[in-house]
Amino acid sequence: MKYLLFFTGVFFLFAGCERKTSSLDALYKEVMVVHDEVMPWMSDIMRYKKQIREKVDSTADGEATELKALMNQLDAADKAMMDWMRNFSRNDYKVMSEEEASAYLQDQKQKIEEVRKTMREALDKAKKAI
Repeated sequence: MKYLLFFTGVFFLFAGCERKTSSLDALYKEVMVVHDEVMPWMSDIMRYKKQIREKVDSTADGEATELKALMNQLDAADKAMMDWMRNFSRNDYKVMSEEEASAYLQDQKQKIEEVRKTMREALDKAKKAI
């Protein structure tokens, strides 16, 4: 009987840990889905910046000013992504309590979604300008 209670307790302990891990892993995957979606856009940003830089050299001052503002917006989108990647760490949440880890990952999800919005807006404007 003593062994039955012990193994039952161990089972529920591991079952509880598994739920925490799978819940947090699912949230982590949601964050990474957004990251993986926007990561290829980094090369699009670089390509548009190059095209805009070339266009600035061959346009009048009024249009060049608008293009420079667009280039600044592309730079900001690039910086937002780089900053997010530099500050995000998968290992951060693994040493936190379940509540802290969940809050951390929710916050990171919100941040990467903001990065996605910033990048999408900049790329849409760049596409129209080129």
